Amino acid sequence: MQHKAMEKRMGKVLIVEDERHVARLLGFFLTRAGYEVAEAGDGETALQLMDDFGPDAVVLDLILPKLSGAEVLAAIDARPKPLPVIVMTACPEDQIPPEITGRNDIPRFHKPLIPAILLRHLLDLDVPPMIDAA
Repeated sequence: MQHKAMEKRMGKVLIVEDERHVARLLGFFLTRAGYEVAEAGDGETALQLMDDFGPDAVVLDLILPKLSGAEVLAAIDARPKPLPVIVMTACPEDQIPPEITGRNDIPRFHKPLIPAILLRHLLDLDVPPMIDAA
């Protein structure tokens, strides 16, 4: 029986954020941490990149043009293999939609962002910078 050597690949993170400077900062930090990153500035582009980029996790803003973060989350949940999602928002807690606040499986953090918190959430969701690829 022949064994294939386990290959490693970069963990892929899709950042869905309409504030370009925030997306760029997150992308810079995650790239430096060893992740491959793609950015979407609106909900429709995010859904397209789900298939084109094939992320291992999604960092999702709630207030987006074209489709809201809640609508993007619903589309992610409807996929055959849902992705881990981390929500980031500037919304006060009482303005976050209940379909998000009622879920314990979605980590969230409030802006202004602290990149180390995002990295900790990715690691807690078992999305390391380098992933075994069979």
